[in-house]
Amino acid sequence: AIINADRMAFDFTPNSKASIGYRRQWTKLSDAPRTMTGQYEHLFDDNNMGVGFFLTSDALGPVAMQGINLRYNYQAYFSDASYLSMGLSGGLSQFTYRGSLGRFQHAGDNIGFIDYTRALLDWNLGVSLVTEVNGYDVLYAGLSVPQTYSSDFDVNNSKPFDSNVKLEDFNLNRASHFYFLLGYYKYLTEGLGSLGESVFLEPSIWVKYVKNAPVQTDMHLRFQVTNLLWFGGGVTTSMLDKFRADNAHVEFGFNVQSQQYYNSDRAMKIGFGYDTNVSSFGGAYLGPAFEINLTYSWLR
Repeated sequence: AIINADRMAFDFTPNSKASIGYRRQWTKLSDAPRTMTGQYEHLFDDNNMGVGFFLTSDALGPVAMQGINLRYNYQAYFSDASYLSMGLSGGLSQFTYRGSLGRFQHAGDNIGFIDYTRALLDWNLGVSLVTEVNGYDVLYAGLSVPQTYSSDFDVNNSKPFDSNVKLEDFNLNRASHFYFLLGYYKYLTEGLGSLGESVFLEPSIWVKYVKNAPVQTDMHLRFQVTNLLWFGGGVTTSMLDKFRADNAHVEFGFNVQSQQYYNSDRAMKIGFGYDTNVSSFGGAYLGPAFEINLTYSWLR
């Protein structure tokens, strides 16, 4: 449901955005997770709605996923700077198990060498609230349910073999997630929509819940020093039987606007992020994570 966040960071209000991203996680593992994303969105300001799509490609050892989701949101405005946005996305995800990359518990396990592919439906819901406070600062909050409805990946391994042999099924069950986001843009200059530089502090908190998993919380602070540069950091914590700090995160990035600062109608943003584990959970240090994102925003 969140519309283009760059509208808060620049001295103009773009209505179109395209971005690509790459993330590598747990880099000490040979088959570490790798994620690539692509996104496009366009806002129809006269109709208070936005449309777009999101592409995802995930790889984790023998399991891979490629997906596309179409996206729609609608904004109900209370004032020029305050609105409630409701969003819906839906699409297909293709899951693939590549048997040639598997590692097996039992020698001679022929079942594991079979490749499986299945396309699954995916629906997601969200709502966000943005409001101007103290004259020009901005408060935002959101609630979303990724995989509100999602079909599961179930494969009966006994089918390719003798029906008299009892074999377990291979199941990949996709759970609904519940995300809550709260943040604040504290402008240190004239604020949102000013013609000068957008200098601000942005504290935020992101709470994530999945059934039978620890409640995870990301706490983050970002500082946009000038229209050209920002940096930030934070920590991820979790709570199950006790409180635990899991990861520390740092990031920095650059904004590049044509006709710098004034009367600009397009901008490019390059961001870098780095996560490192600060917990002994699992008994082994799996290595850090890093990511890079490139975003192009424009007014059309």
